[in-house]
Amino acid sequence: MLWKGTGRMVIWPLWLMNQYQGLGIGTYLYQMLIRIAKERGISGFTADVLASNKSMMKVFEKSGLPVKAHLESGAYELTIPFDAQPSSSGGGVKYEHGKR
Repeated sequence: MLWKGTGRMVIWPLWLMNQYQGLGIGTYLYQMLIRIAKERGISGFTADVLASNKSMMKVFEKSGLPVKAHLESGAYELTIPFDAQPSSSGGGVKYEHGKR
């Protein structure tokens, strides 16, 4: 795993071959990365996800962490702070469209 970041947020890639998708591996890896990042003092993740990648967006939705997703040129720019309070529904993705 490659940690890239400025300050206390990191960008991380996650890729699974098609034959291993839908088995819970991505969700498990994501939960492990959150735990390890918190132990190392990381305050959150940023990630770029293609808008068509519904499977990966479900992984983020299930995490219980609030996710801010801004759609730009066919990809979501995600910000996932660990210190933000989850909503009463237990996290989820807040989608934004258009220019900032």
